[in-house]
Order: sequence, then structure tokens, then C-alpha cells
Amino acid sequence: MTRLSKRNVTMSHNSTNSFGSNPQPGIGDQIPGEHFTNGPNLVPRFPTVTAAILHYIRVIPNEVAAIDHAEAGRRQITYSELGRRSRCLAKSLQAAGVGPGDRVPLVVKRGIDMVVGIAAILRCGAQYVPLDGGVAPKGTLQRVIEQSAGKVVVCLRSTSHRVDNLDLGDSRVIIIDQGTSDISDIEDNGYAELLPGESPTSESGCYIIYTSGMSLEIPAINHNA
Repeated sequence: MTRLSKRNVTMSHNSTNSFGSNPQPGIGDQIPGEHFTNGPNLVPRFPTVTAAILHYIRVIPNEVAAIDHAEAGRRQITYSELGRRSRCLAKSLQAAGVGPGDRVPLVVKRGIDMVVGIAAILRCGAQYVPLDGGVAPKGTLQRVIEQSAGKVVVCLRSTSHRVDNLDLGDSRVIIIDQGTSDISDIEDNGYAELLPGESPTSESGCYIIYTSGMSLEIPAINHNA
């Protein structure tokens, strides 16, 4: 994803009354946390996460977008490759009926293919619901799929077996790394632009997270960048 530069953060305090040596500040003393945690308010450069991704696909297509250090040889993907693969997957999702406001369970493991899946779901204006395909209990997978009431469940080849014995209702399984779709009908730079049917907005929602012990669905996090 977009690499963000680190911002140097400094914390000002009285050198003769350093934080830690006197955990109870006196009257008039500044609490270090007030300055450490409160930065300036900044206007987002992009209206959505998808807009940010597409911008970098256009301006730096050959730069590395993400690196998976867990795989041998440090597998990586460029912005151009991310654009092409996410566009192909988005076409498959749209063909299955995925559109704005839909919630798509994403049963994966962390890695390049997870990033492709996220980008594709967001291109459709849908919200991804991430689930660790390696450790999520069967009951959790079933509950999330039911509550998502989505048209598809997106998996990897290595995690698809986790949903084999679940009641998917009308949902179909789409595999991220099962090969590429035909993209001959996409213009050379089509993968760097929103195409018909792709309509993510800042109101579309971005993702829904289930935490340990959660039994109820929580509101989607906004798609703002």
C-alpha cells in the first residue's frame, strides 16, 4: 500500500522534572501526553482509500506497492500489478453481483493476495470483512458469513477449505489467487481508473471488523483516506 513517511514527534517537558521521575505533575506542569498525542488536523489528500491507490497506480506504476517479508524471496507487487490484479478481481466480483454497500467476507492470510482482495472489494464500492483463514474458528466464520449476507466469500486457495463445510446460503466462493481473468477488454490504463460499475465514495464504508468475543455486527468504518 502507499508508503507513508514517519513524522518526527518530540515531547517537551521540564528537564529538572522529567517524565517518569515524578509521575504526579504539579500545578502548572505540562502533561507530556497532551503534546505527544495531539497533532495538527490535516485535510485528507484523497477522498477515499481507492482514490489514493489509483493515484499512485497512475503516477508511480513501477514502484513497489507492498512487500511480503514472510514469503521466501520477499515477494512484492508494484502499483501497476496491484491495479491490474485488483481490476480483474473486481470484474469477477461485479459479475457475481457485488456492488456499493455490500459486505464481502475476506477469508485470507496476510500477504500480497490479501491486499489485492481488499483493493478489488473497495473498487466495487463494497466493504470487506477480514477473517484470518488460518485461525478463525468455524463458528466465527459461519456467523460472520451469515451476518454479512453477501453475494460472495473471497478466499485464497490455501484458505478456501475453511468454508467448504459451512452454510454459505446464496453466496459463491471466489478465489483471489486462482489465476487472472481475461482483461483484453480493459484499456491500457483502465486498471488505473474507475470503470463503469465501480463507484466507491466516502460514504460507501470501507471495512467491518469482528474482534475476539464479539457476537454482534458493528458499523462499517468509513472509506475516507
